[in-house]
Amino acid sequence: MSEPLKKGDKVVMHTCREAEKYRDKVWTVRTDESEMCGSKVVWLEGFRGCFATEFLRKVCHVCENEELKHDQQYCQICGHKLEAN
Repeated sequence: MSEPLKKGDKVVMHTCREAEKYRDKVWTVRTDESEMCGSKVVWLEGFRGCFATEFLRKVCHVCENEELKHDQQYCQICGHKLEAN
């Protein structure tokens, strides 16, 4: 099981309809992970409403590369393997 998302984490959306609309956008998590209606969720800066964490992937924590493509498995800059949430 992966670590819960926390305030300040950088994430990208994946495997959901919003990921197509917000392709390549890096979001900042506004709140620590919590549970709502049986789903783990966070609030994102600039996004209206909460978002299910199962559709978020942390941005590379080694280099905090903000030029990630949402469907990449490796950071394009440092080569670090990204962890799916």
